[in-house]
Amino acid sequence: MASSSSRSRAAVVGAGPVGCLAALSLANRGFDVDVYERRSDPRPPPQAHASSSSSSNNDTQLAEKSAPTKPIDRSINLAISARGLKALSAVQHSDSQGENLAEVLLRHAVPMRARMIHTKGDGKAGGAGPSSNSQAYSTAGEHINSVSRSLLNTLLVEAAAAHPKVSLHFDCKLRAIDLEAKEHVGEKEAQGQCSLSFDSFEGKEEKSTRWADLVVGCDGINSIVRNTLARLVPLNFHQEYIDSEYIELRIPPAQAPTQDPSSSASSSSSSSRTDIEYALDPHHLHIWPRQTFMLIALANLDHSFTSTLFAPNSILSTLTTREAVLRFFRQEFPDALPLFGEEELVEMVLRRGGKGARLSSIKCDPYHYGGRAVILGDAAHAMLPFYGQGLNCGFEDVGVFAELLDQHGVRGDHPSSSVGLASALSQYTRDRHADLVAIVDLAADNYRVMSSSVVDPLYLLRKQLDSLLMTWLPKGWWSSLYSMVTFSPDVGYARAMQREEWQQRLLQRVIVGGGAAVVGATVGLGWVWRRGGLERFTTPFVRRGSAL
Repeated sequence: MASSSSRSRAAVVGAGPVGCLAALSLANRGFDVDVYERRSDPRPPPQAHASSSSSSNNDTQLAEKSAPTKPIDRSINLAISARGLKALSAVQHSDSQGENLAEVLLRHAVPMRARMIHTKGDGKAGGAGPSSNSQAYSTAGEHINSVSRSLLNTLLVEAAAAHPKVSLHFDCKLRAIDLEAKEHVGEKEAQGQCSLSFDSFEGKEEKSTRWADLVVGCDGINSIVRNTLARLVPLNFHQEYIDSEYIELRIPPAQAPTQDPSSSASSSSSSSRTDIEYALDPHHLHIWPRQTFMLIALANLDHSFTSTLFAPNSILSTLTTREAVLRFFRQEFPDALPLFGEEELVEMVLRRGGKGARLSSIKCDPYHYGGRAVILGDAAHAMLPFYGQGLNCGFEDVGVFAELLDQHGVRGDHPSSSVGLASALSQYTRDRHADLVAIVDLAADNYRVMSSSVVDPLYLLRKQLDSLLMTWLPKGWWSSLYSMVTFSPDVGYARAMQREEWQQRLLQRVIVGGGAAVVGATVGLGWVWRRGGLERFTTPFVRRGSAL
């Protein structure tokens, strides 16, 4: 860190949700923070550069100003769960009367307590038609939260802009980063440890150089910061595309006719007015699984649903005419077609020209360079969206990073603590790598679960067995993989995978060894435990077993 300044400067590359949360975490630890973003300011023009006079007014208007008014081509709705909320709760929103960011966000989210699985029936005349069934996420009432990406990003940009130690810079085209600039230009010329060179800065077509002591890369899957690391250290990198692509769609609010209170009882029906309501139950994540492709829908606050079609290019490439689009949806999603409206659906699909957005994941290692740079979020571990953990994991990255800064005594307003920064970043790579590899793999595998397994009898049987064991056994003895990943932020992703593998092996042994009697005895012991009879004898075992 620069010894000539009383406060160290951090450069955060990327003003997405992870970048803004990282900026706030660093500013709260005494750093002066510059956030650089190539895109324009996402806030509506009246707010983009104006200070807020009323936090409550901002909060009530945020959902309206950030709500999408048309389909978004490259933005799957976000499902925020326990890991993301834990990281957000560690940061106060300075304009929201002492609330933390998680509390502010939840006011603008729609809780989803279960999956709703929509099947199309056998398609035969007089046969079974489309049906649906609900699959609860948790036996304890836990839920995930649907939130618009644009709304969340606006919330975090506004929170960062309100912090006195954070400066936001939009429309900045970053060309190169020199993480050894101080050594290259000399002690007298350097204004920090690292330099960032821009071809354009804040929309002005002129070259600019900025300095920082720490560079935090939150610049997504095509990260410039990660590419810079790769030129300085042996960086293992793997990117994998899947055959499926996606098209973003929108289910509009439904019209709910209601009687106008001002009209008399004898008035004709023409005097009624129309309100809006959700076209589907908003508290479910809706899935239409079709083996190799699927449709999903998540609720928005404006009573619409953000819907996404995931399918191989061999299918999407055929959806280039009105007839082809309607034929495909009538055959595969007959109950969903009326929700979109035929003409609206055709317009949304044809806009893509038979091409969906590509989906890929990346893994890399290490995530840092000395005490000068670290990459977080998609820059380090872009994953497929099928576990709903991409942003949750990115927020968790920030939380882990901030905790390590605290453990190593690193603060921006104490430049002498710079000796601990390299150790903190090195430990971040060591501690985080196994978890990040695990969740990237889990997200890829969950596509199979969502598109086909959710209607597979064996999967449903295992899900019911998990629920039974979680209900009757002592807390901590058994937990489904989904519950550990989504609702247990203190259980690392890698630990969750290991425990699930152990549970699978145990069930296989139970089944091979005459399972029904063993399961019955186990549940019976759980019942006795719940009555308090075995606690003094088995507590030591539970403490050991809970580490599995």
